[in-house]
Amino acid sequence: MSASRTVAVGLTVLLCSCATRAPGTASVTAASGAAATPELRSRVETLLAQPESADPAAAWKALGPSALGPVTEAYQDPRRPVEARTRAVSALAWVANPGAGAALLEILKDAAAAVGFRAAAMRALAQRDGPSSVGQLKPLLIQDAPELRTAAAGALGLAGGDEARKSLEERLAEEENVGVREALQQNLSKVQP
Repeated sequence: MSASRTVAVGLTVLLCSCATRAPGTASVTAASGAAATPELRSRVETLLAQPESADPAAAWKALGPSALGPVTEAYQDPRRPVEARTRAVSALAWVANPGAGAALLEILKDAAAAVGFRAAAMRALAQRDGPSSVGQLKPLLIQDAPELRTAAAGALGLAGGDEARKSLEERLAEEENVGVREALQQNLSKVQP
């Protein structure tokens, strides 16, 4: 294939993927390294249909790194119910692929994404990366929307560690919204030494 034909095909794929993405969803990339088989897609669908499994980490990790593609596709599919798309975001906490962390960052930074998706991405990032996620979560404590600040407080409480505690304390001193203050205090108690 000629270089110009390759570029044309690449641009067509890019434009089609952008056009079919739901408004308010990050352009999450799913470079899993291997194509998802029909069997894997079926297993992903089964897990997404379950509101909560006894051990979500084990269930998702057992699918391997190729699960990233079908999980991110599920999040991006506007035909799916919001709950299923939110479960797909939450599942990224456990998908055994380093690209899942990057996908979560894209979602939580996407200002056009629904608050529920961004909140799920915050929790999933905290679950996935623990205290090392604090640097990504702390800036979300100053978002305009109180729901996002509340979600960020919850994610920092989940992430734990000294930096999370310090971030929650600093924001508590400045926060004026009563609901957000309560969330900050509650999550601060989770990370107290």
